Amino acid sequence: MEKIISNFSSFDGLVGFVFFFLIAVILFLLFREILLWYWRINETVDSLKRIADNLELIALKSFENTKKEESEITEETTSAEDEEEKDLFLKKRI
Repeated sequence: MEKIISNFSSFDGLVGFVFFFLIAVILFLLFREILLWYWRINETVDSLKRIADNLELIALKSFENTKKEESEITEETTSAEDEEEKDLFLKKRI
C-alpha cells in the first residue's frame, strides 16, 4: 500500500509541475501579446514587411528596365555597326 501511495504522490508532483508549466506558458504568451500590442510592435513589423516587399518590387522593375535599355542600346549599336559594314562592303565592290 505504501508503494501505491508513494507512486501517487510522485504522480501528483508531476501533474502539478505540468500544470504549473502550462499556466506559465499561457501567461507568458498572454503578457507577450499585450506588450506587443501596447508598443505597436506588430504594426511596425507589418509595415516593415510591406516596405521590404515594395522595395523588392521596385528593384525588380528597375533591373528589368535597365536590361531593356541595355538591349535597346546594343540593338542600336549593332544596327549602326551593320550599316557601317554595309557601306564599307559596297564601297569596296565599286
